[in-house]
Amino acid sequence: MNPGDMRPGAAVRGPMWSGPICIHSVERAGPYVRIMGRATESGTAIDCILTQADVKQLEVAYEPNDMAGNPQRAFLAAEAMRYGFASADDPLSALHTSAVDLLPHQVEAVYNYALRWPRVRFMLAHEAGAGKTVMGGLIIKELKARRAVSGALVVAPPHLHEHWRRELGERLGESSRIADRDPQHHIRRAWNGPGVTIASAEFIEREDVMPYLESSPPDIIIVDEAHDLPLRPPPGDGRHSLTASLHGMSEHLLLLTPTPPPEGSPDLRLLLDMLEPGFLADPQMTQESTAAADNPMLLRRTAETLTDPSGSPLFGSRRVETVPVASSEIEALLYGAVSDYIRKRSGRAGPDATLHISRCMSSGVYAALRALEERMRSLEDALRDYIGTGQTKLVPAGEREDTEAEIKSLDRLITMARRVLDSDSERKVQALRQALRGLGGAQALVVTESADTLHYLEDRIRSWGYGVCTLHDKMEYGDRVRTEAAFRGGADVMVATDAVG
Repeated sequence: MNPGDMRPGAAVRGPMWSGPICIHSVERAGPYVRIMGRATESGTAIDCILTQADVKQLEVAYEPNDMAGNPQRAFLAAEAMRYGFASADDPLSALHTSAVDLLPHQVEAVYNYALRWPRVRFMLAHEAGAGKTVMGGLIIKELKARRAVSGALVVAPPHLHEHWRRELGERLGESSRIADRDPQHHIRRAWNGPGVTIASAEFIEREDVMPYLESSPPDIIIVDEAHDLPLRPPPGDGRHSLTASLHGMSEHLLLLTPTPPPEGSPDLRLLLDMLEPGFLADPQMTQESTAAADNPMLLRRTAETLTDPSGSPLFGSRRVETVPVASSEIEALLYGAVSDYIRKRSGRAGPDATLHISRCMSSGVYAALRALEERMRSLEDALRDYIGTGQTKLVPAGEREDTEAEIKSLDRLITMARRVLDSDSERKVQALRQALRGLGGAQALVVTESADTLHYLEDRIRSWGYGVCTLHDKMEYGDRVRTEAAFRGGADVMVATDAVG
């Protein structure tokens, strides 16, 4: 060390002292240097004269802070440290660093229930529209602030992926990635590191994906639309692997559903067993704890109980009314003919095909027509292949005549369905038109199960002179946002599938 490097405020160490010395002043007298200071460990005052040889043996312990740094960066560094320790004094630190104003029921669910214990094992079962996505994201952010988690996985249907990513990014400031579109060499990386990974159950259960998740699970898993999880899958069902593994895969597990199974049902107990296996010993205990609102793993709030911060109801009053609709004569003939077809052909057509036709028939005549046409086309294609090869999957050897007879039956049913539509005699559609007239110009939301019925109703309602928009689970997220904006902007009717939830 050179004498010129010795400055007040610096600390030096050398063989003549037992520890570092903080220099207070330096005086030079010819070949000698006088140092006055204090030992940093013992506080002993130091006043000594050193030769040039002594000075060369000294080493710098630390340099003095000349306060010449960038003050803005210093402030940001101090703020970063303060935020790092915020959760120790502020139990709502994630809320205070997010661009979201929580409603009372959301604060209650996140901080009074889900985060009540160090280990999150909980099911939020609020009705649709309560903001469960924000609640789930806030739980992730709060656990990260408390240094309890690093990586997170959200299991959600594909049509909700962009919704999750937007809510996490814009409202909570959390980065996220959608793993379903990751190439093979990015799959392993998707589960590791900070941030949130969003994926569908079908993607996770792939044979080339599940091993990566099991070998390096995230700290927290959130399952959206948990009621769709197959709780009793048939043997060989690939989805069983996710359902069976969820309870032990990660430290924290959160289930979100707007439609939980009924109180005391076996399905509800199976869902709760995913959180804590065997915690509720029998169905009666599950039913009693849920009915008494003291189930430690489940919280449900209905729309009628939700309020804004001022205590006013969050949603308007709701009146449930079932309108009985009697089938017209021509409809009754069609329903009877389709029922006869299903009974006679269920063994040959298979349960999937007949169940699909039956569900479409309950949705509406147009959906039934499309299902019948689809079945007829598949049989006609199979029959052409049979004529060339002698056997297909749909037309086993020796059953050509039976297949031709089924095609004729389907042709008759299709003709009957078209006659109902052409005569405008479908009573449910007539009842819907009457109901819209009775609203006096108020907006209406029409929900149907079948996408075919959705498109049919869209055309019919528009022909009645109403402004219509549609919402279904095949829409891209941007189209969904534009549809919702159109409805808020004054469209008379929105026709939607259950994707509206």
